[in-house]
This record gives sequence, structure tokens and C-alpha cells, in this order.
Amino acid sequence: MLVILWVFQVMLLEPFYRVMKNYDIRAACETIEKNLNSDNLVKLLDHYALNRSIDVRIFSQTENEVISTAYNAESYVHSLSAGSINAIYRRAKQTGGVLADTVINESIQLKLNPSRTRLHSTITSTSVKTENLLYAKVVTMPGGSDRMILLSSRVTPVSSTVDTLKVQLICITAITIILSLILAIIISRRISKPIVKTNESAKQLAEGNFDISFEQGKYREVAELAETLNFAAKELSKTEGLRREIISNISHELRTPITMIAGYAEMMRDLPGESTPENLQIIIDEANRLTALVGDILDLSSYQAGTQILSPEHMSLTELLSDITTRYSKLTEQDGYSITFSCAEDIHVYADKLKLSQVVYNLIGNAVNYSPDDRRVEIFQRRIDDCVRVEVTDHGPGIPPDKIRYIWDRFYKVDTTKRAKINGTGLGLSIAKNILILHNARYGVETDQNAGSTFWFELPIEKE
Repeated sequence: MLVILWVFQVMLLEPFYRVMKNYDIRAACETIEKNLNSDNLVKLLDHYALNRSIDVRIFSQTENEVISTAYNAESYVHSLSAGSINAIYRRAKQTGGVLADTVINESIQLKLNPSRTRLHSTITSTSVKTENLLYAKVVTMPGGSDRMILLSSRVTPVSSTVDTLKVQLICITAITIILSLILAIIISRRISKPIVKTNESAKQLAEGNFDISFEQGKYREVAELAETLNFAAKELSKTEGLRREIISNISHELRTPITMIAGYAEMMRDLPGESTPENLQIIIDEANRLTALVGDILDLSSYQAGTQILSPEHMSLTELLSDITTRYSKLTEQDGYSITFSCAEDIHVYADKLKLSQVVYNLIGNAVNYSPDDRRVEIFQRRIDDCVRVEVTDHGPGIPPDKIRYIWDRFYKVDTTKRAKINGTGLGLSIAKNILILHNARYGVETDQNAGSTFWFELPIEKE
């Protein structure tokens, strides 16, 4: 704004002044032309002479002056001779009845210079040049005669005005800069204060203090930032709790087989006659359990890191489900479990057979673990439009509604008093979820309290 003021008030003041002068004299001529036969013509000319410093002379076609005004002692139009007026008339007629020109008028000013002794004085003359705007217009009257409106206005030098404006603008600029700096300091402190507090709180958050709260402040951007950081702190707190739970679960899962292996090995070493096949089998079983746990952890890590690559093939999903059901039935029939598979047709899909079988094994294993009372697990294959839906249903205690969102998480196990001791690492459903995501498959769970749960996934059917 200061630069604009400097440009318009100092650099462009004179051009603007000249433009406005030309506009005023042209507008005055048009108004006078419209009022040539008006009774108020004399008052109109007096108005322009007094308020606009525009001197006017109106001549008839015979070069006789009709009316004039002269409030300026150095009026240019009143200093013109008859020959000059006639020449202006001819030039205006040649240019279509209008003549606009800028005239430099030179006059001699006499100045009396008294002597020191006041006995003799000297007179000096000074040549003074003045710039005048001249505007002439020839108007044809209703009777056919011409009248010439002759106007002049002196162009006053604006250098003194520019100098005055410069001094004012210098003062205004200095005051404005000082006030702007003070205002900027006040505003910046008000804005930066909540940002500084947010920064300090963010440092505490980085140090692990997830209970920190960020003040929102009065500004929208700062409030939104504080709200986002509060949400991040809340989520990080959940993540930290999950991390501790995972470490606790891994430690527990690893400690049990290691303790069993170490205990039975020490017993077989220290006690005669304890090196029996039964004790060795326990050590082998616990070692296999430990191997399975480490394998599941490695598999889950590779899935989440995105390093697992699918090897899809054309396969019969119906045959795969039937084979897995048969194998699982032989392993669980001694415990009294009943695993059945139902389908209406043979359906083929394009998928990774090994990884898809791992999904089915994990879902059946989960159903077996959570069916301690009924001991019935049902597997269904259904066609839904262009997709096949696989459902694994148990008749266990079901999943509480507030726990459904967590069952696909790592190491999460539904805690219920209506189930037997749960075997497994708690990684099966999480691994199944990641495999299904790689296949772009839809998946989910439907549960009813005290009526069991149904885990399902859908794949597109391969068209022949």
C-alpha cells in the first residue's frame, strides 16, 4: 500500500493532473455548447472561471465577441489578437470543428529592487513561461451561422505539491512501518504461543508420554493441529498397549513349550527310567509347538511387510475344502469332534492353493478351539452370483459385539469363561486376514451370543 501511494501521489501526480485538466476543459466546452442559448450562460461561465480556473470567450462567425469571462489576470484567451483568433478558427474548421492544443506563453515580470540606502532603486525584468491548455470548438447554430467557443486553462506546476506530498509520505511510511512491526510482534506472539506449547507437548509425546494433551487454542489451524495430535497420541497409546500385550503374549507362548522341554529333559537326565518314548514325544510335541509359533510370527511379519508373493493357479476349491476336512477329521475324531463339509457343485477359482489352504486350516482350527461343548464344526460352500462363499461355523459361545473388531488382530483371543483352554498362538486369524487381503477377497464374521460364530470369505469364480 505504501508503494502504491508513492507511485500515485509522487510519480504519477503530474500525468493525472494533466489528464484531469484536459477532461475538465472538454467537459466545460460540451456544457457551454448545450447552453449557448440559455439565460444562465453568464452564470455558467462565471462558475467555470471561479471554480475551475477556465477562461472562456465566445465569438460569432463575423469574429465579433459575444460573451467572455476573465478572472485570471494572465488569461491566455484574452491576450490573443484578432489575427490569432482568426487563425484558431480556421484550424478548428480544418480539424472537424475541434482544436485542442498546449501553448507556452511567455511574459515579462518587472521587479523593483530597493537599494540599501533607499535613495536609489533598480527595476529588473524576468521572463516567465506559463503553460496553458487551449481548446476551441466551432458550433453551427440553428440559423446556419457559426460560433466558436474558445477556452483556456493554466497548467499550474505541481512540483511544490509533489515535494509536500513526499514529506507527508515519508512521515506516513515511517509511522506505518513502526506500527506494522509492533502489530506483527503482538500477532505473532499470540499465534506462536499455542504453537510453542504444541511443540513442547509434541516433544513429550516423542519421549513416550502418550497421556499428554494438546491445547487447541483460538485459531482454526492450530485447533485442527492440536486435535490431530491428540488423536495421534490416543492411537499411539493404544499401539503401545498392544505392543506390550504382544510382548507379553509372545513371552507366555514361548515360555510354556521351553519350560516343558527343559523340564522333561532334566527329568530324563536326572531320573533313571524316565527316558521313555512318552516323555520324548512330549518334548517333540512342545518343540513342534515352538516351531509353529515362530513360523506363524515370521509368516505374519512377512505378510505385513508386503514381501509375500502369491503363486496363483487354476484349482478346484471344492476339492481343496474336501481334502482339508478329511485330514482335520482324522486328527480330531479321537477328541469327539465332528467336522462336516457341504457343497452343491464343484467350483474352480484362480488362487494360491498353499496359502488358501492355510486360511482354511486356520479357520477350522479356530472353530475347533471355540467349540468345546458342542464339538460340531460345519463347512459350507455357497455360490453367490459370480462369487463363491466359504463359511466355517462353530457352535461355541460366540463373540461379544464389542470384541468383533479386535478378533483379526495379532495375538488377540476372546476371553470367555464358557470355553475350554484355548490352544494356538492367537495369530491364525491375523494370518488368514493378510492372505485374503493379498487375494483381494471379501471376508468377515457373523456371530450370535451363545449360538456360535461363522467366519466367511468370498472369491470370484473362475469362468470356464
